[in-house]
Amino acid sequence: MKMMKTEEDRLLSSLSKLKYVYYSFWVVVVVSLCIGEFWTSINGLFADNELAKYVAEVLTIVVAGLSIPISLKLVGSQVKKIKSTTAIDEACQIYLYWSRLRVFLLAIAAVVAIATHYLFLSSAGALCAVIVCIAAFLCVPSRKKLNYVLSPIFSQDEEELKNQED
Repeated sequence: MKMMKTEEDRLLSSLSKLKYVYYSFWVVVVVSLCIGEFWTSINGLFADNELAKYVAEVLTIVVAGLSIPISLKLVGSQVKKIKSTTAIDEACQIYLYWSRLRVFLLAIAAVVAIATHYLFLSSAGALCAVIVCIAAFLCVPSRKKLNYVLSPIFSQDEEELKNQED
């Protein structure tokens, strides 16, 4: 039973770290929006430069268009590597690393989109920011997701524990 307690502690520790990273994403988004709303001297700073606006909109769409599918598939592609691992610590570290990278990619896309919206008064920037934030809702860390990823390792540990008792 002692082994189960440590696994539970590791699971809760990993989950709290994931939630911290996820909430940090939303803090970055809210701070970016507040800067855009309250620092009025930057609103529309480059709005009259059509070439710069076009380039910024294209870059924003490309960044958002690439970061969303990459970030959403990133952890999913690593789940196979995680499930082939037998050590719970290693699996948690791999999952934490890729989850952090996923949220970081989304944060970059959100900040770029918000900056494009405020600097160029671009509706494309606002739309990309909304889409990135919607994609972030698919990355909410939960115990259920963590259990799904780590369940093969837990079952292996339970079997080893039963074999040691016999």
